[in-house]
Amino acid sequence: MTLTKKIIKALKAADCECLLMSPLGEHVPRLLVRTRGRRILLMEVMDAAEPVPARKVELAQRQFFSDWQPCCRVVESVDDALKAVTL
Repeated sequence: MTLTKKIIKALKAADCECLLMSPLGEHVPRLLVRTRGRRILLMEVMDAAEPVPARKVELAQRQFFSDWQPCCRVVESVDDALKAVTL
């Protein structure tokens, strides 16, 4: 199971709704998450098990994240994702 699928499963178990957005384009965060408190977060999943070059946030992604702060998060694990929805 991929890290993205594990994160979606964990977030759903925490009463969050998740939408996989990666099909929309390469510079869009991977997940749109709505918490049980109705807060919206955009999450980019970077697998900490991957080599550093594979986890690099591209310039266009950084610009997107900057434009959409504070609702963007980069997560590297299921724990990171769960912490992001409880902040």
